[in-house]
Order: sequence, then C-alpha cells, then structure tokens
Amino acid sequence: MCKQIQKDEIFDHQSGIDPAIVSEADGSLFQGLHRALAIAEQAPKDSESLSALAALALAWRSKIDAIFEFDGFAAAPAWDIMLGLYQAHVSGISLTLADVVNLSPCTEPTTARWISALESMQLVERQKPAPGSAEPVISLANQGLLKTEMALHLRL
Repeated sequence: MCKQIQKDEIFDHQSGIDPAIVSEADGSLFQGLHRALAIAEQAPKDSESLSALAALALAWRSKIDAIFEFDGFAAAPAWDIMLGLYQAHVSGISLTLADVVNLSPCTEPTTARWISALESMQLVERQKPAPGSAEPVISLANQGLLKTEMALHLRL
C-alpha cells in the first residue's frame, strides 16, 4: 500500500527537482531542465495539444519499461526509487533503507520488497553499512545507473 508523504524537504514543488542536486548539476543540464520547464509552461492548453502530450507521456513510459525490461516499471514505485537513488548517486550521498523509504511513495514493507526486486534485477545493490550505522547502504548497481541514465536521456 502506498502512502502520501511530504517531499517539502526533498523536492522543489514547482519543478520537482532536488535543489541541492540542481545546484551541483552541470550548467548545460541545468539550463536544459529550465528550458524544458519553460516550454511546458508556455505550451497550449487546448485538448488536441494535451492529447498529444498524453501520447508522448505514454510513449515515454513505454520506452522506460523497455529499457528496464519490465512492463509497468515507469508506473511502479520502482521508477521513483531508481530516480531517488540516481539523485543520491549524482550528489555522492549514501542512502539507507530508511532514506529510500522517505523518497518512495510507499510504506516501508512495500519499498523493501521493491528494493529486493530491483536487487534481483541487478539494478540496485546493498553495501556494507556506513561507519557508525547498522543499516546497509542501498545504491545503484552499474546496470541500474546505465539504464536510469538511458531513460532520463529520453526526456532531454
């Protein structure tokens, strides 16, 4: 079962982008994200244009599913987990299960099951606990990093 969580501390409400990560991002990527957001804000709001946008969104989800070789991946909490782990990777931040649960739209047991599934798909891995911690670190495996970047490139 999924839960509603507050992401005020993690994401900017307008863009959905982690401000800490954006501040460290490459300038061209940052400019590209702002350009994409500006285009979206100026896009026509008529039904035909919105229908075309819906078709693009469905096509993007379908391509993400193909990249991860899992039907429904882009609509599952797995995609949210991968995105959160990617942001942590880019920022050089280590995440424990508790941290990943806070990024996930689901409860701890559901998030833990998704992490196990992603681990069996060789997309994420558990590493030894960080010094002073009892919890293992959850991070992207090489294959998870490559596939996440492939999926993100579809939108740029």
